[in-house]
Amino acid sequence: MAALLGWRGWGLALVTVLLMTLAAVGLPDAWSAAHGGGVTGTFTAQVALSCGRGGGTGCAWEGRFESTDGSVHAETVTLDSPSPQRTGGTVPVRFLRSNPTTVYAAVHDDTWAWMAGLGGAAALYLLAFAGALLHRTRSRGLGSVWPPFRLPRRSAGRHA
Repeated sequence: MAALLGWRGWGLALVTVLLMTLAAVGLPDAWSAAHGGGVTGTFTAQVALSCGRGGGTGCAWEGRFESTDGSVHAETVTLDSPSPQRTGGTVPVRFLRSNPTTVYAAVHDDTWAWMAGLGGAAALYLLAFAGALLHRTRSRGLGSVWPPFRLPRRSAGRHA
């Protein structure tokens, strides 16, 4: 429990709050797209934003969206997943008007599950952190957990 409430624990709690917030913001759109929401269409890859070692397989892509019926066009959108493998490649996607900068795969998109899992794991860590914090403050007082680090004390007999 001491490590959980040290400076690393406080830092991890802060990062966990950030991850939980990101998951909570992205989850509704990812869920909606995975369960039939939005406008169906095609994403055409134009620019590889960042690629892993595998070349085109690990890239994040920016490109163009056009709906199946031709009524909706978006020139600059980011593909959530999966990768089209090359510039000019196409992927069937869903476009949500609530998030006009991102398109989601129309089939087998499990982004919502990853976001829900990330949010759930973050919530579990925060519950454990809060429980340890509550236990420590009840048994030793608030001074035992804040600040999360201690500065060295000078001895009374020494002068600078």
